[in-house]
Amino acid sequence: MKNVYMFQPQYAVEIRKEDTYWLPYSVGCLWSYCSQFKDITDNFELKEFIFRREDPADILDRLDNPAICAFSCYIWNERYNLHVAKLIKEKYPDCIIEFGGPQGTKHLLEYDFIDTIIISEGEESFYEKLKTMKVLNDSILKSELKYWTSLVLIKVVFLMISFRIILMSCGL
Repeated sequence: MKNVYMFQPQYAVEIRKEDTYWLPYSVGCLWSYCSQFKDITDNFELKEFIFRREDPADILDRLDNPAICAFSCYIWNERYNLHVAKLIKEKYPDCIIEFGGPQGTKHLLEYDFIDTIIISEGEESFYEKLKTMKVLNDSILKSELKYWTSLVLIKVVFLMISFRIILMSCGL
C-alpha cells in the first residue's frame, strides 16, 4: 500500500473568536474522484489531508513513508508549499512531489524537488498518475515525471511499460 498525503494549507479564519479553516475542497475532490476506482483503493491509502499552516517540522514528523505528496497551490500558499515540499523531498527522496491548482504553472519546473505539475482540472490526470505509479515497481528505476496536463504528458522520461500506459490512456 502506497501512502498519499494531500496538501491545501491555509491561514486560520477567526469566526466568533475561534480559529476555523475552510474545507480543503480541491484536494478532497481529487481524492474523492480517485477513490471510486478499485485499482487505486487497493494500492493507495490516503493518510492525511493537510490543510492548516503548521510548523513544517510537525508535518514531517507525522509523515509515514509517503509515496506521493500532492499540493494544491494558490497564491496565498505557494511559498509555504514550496518550503514544505522541499523538506519532504530531502527527507523522503523517493516520494513523488506533485503540484497543481491555480498556481500550478510551468514556472514550477525550476524547482528540482517538484516531480510533477498538473495543469487544468486535476481529477483525471491525478488518477492517471496514480495508475502509472501502481504499475511501476520500486525496484525498477524511477522515471522522471515533470509536466502533466489533463491526460496528456508534456515532458516525460519513462520506462517502456509506463510509456505504453500513457499511449493507451491518450487513445493512441
